[in-house]
Amino acid sequence: MPKQTPERTDLWIISGNSDPVFLETREQVEDTVEIRIPSTDWIHDFAPKLELGESFVVEIPKGEKIIRKAWEYIEEAEESFRKWDTKGVYANCREAGKLLDKTINEKLKGKPSMKKWKRVIEKFNYASSLDLHLEDIKEEKPEGAIIIKKADAEHLLISSKALIKYAENLLQDEK
Repeated sequence: MPKQTPERTDLWIISGNSDPVFLETREQVEDTVEIRIPSTDWIHDFAPKLELGESFVVEIPKGEKIIRKAWEYIEEAEESFRKWDTKGVYANCREAGKLLDKTINEKLKGKPSMKKWKRVIEKFNYASSLDLHLEDIKEEKPEGAIIIKKADAEHLLISSKALIKYAENLLQDEK
């Protein structure tokens, strides 16, 4: 049996507009829409679905920002961290530490809490100068040079924030 087909097929019916254009593309530029996702939603909802692994979150309340300039150094360090500039992270954290030490020494001179502060700041100063003085490290690695990585800079950022909060608490306690 021969196939029966019409001489002409009218495709206008499937165009949706009753005209000969079936498929049309056009370029349309949208304005940028900024969407802010709360950190709790990102950590608990989005990151697991994107298989980004678990997060370790440390929240250090800034409080009254008694030592504002130290917090400004940390903001600069965070900006450097976002740019993968470890030397910038270390330099700003070290400057924050110097400022804290000067402030504590001026305001708590002769107070009992100075002994605790001296031990804490000594360890911090050593850690915060690591990326800036790699040549001074006597420890030899089989591969040669010691490399500062993201985790090192991240550790220093967290430590710096905790140190500022600790210094502010010492100042509050001595009032």
